[in-house]
Amino acid sequence: MYAAVHYRNGEIPNESAIKAVSDYARYKNAQEKPLPKFKYYARMMVELKQILEEEVEPLLQH
Repeated sequence: MYAAVHYRNGEIPNESAIKAVSDYARYKNAQEKPLPKFKYYARMMVELKQILEEEVEPLLQH
């Protein structure tokens, strides 16, 4: 929620906090071919940014 509300100029706030609360072990166990941890975090941030730009940002504009 914090990232959605404070997303500005293409920058996701507190990326390190988001990474810290992500559950890589759960992801890894659920996937047949999981990404390595460093690629998982990079992909996660790319996908979060895409969701924020395409779905959340238009809802927050007044």
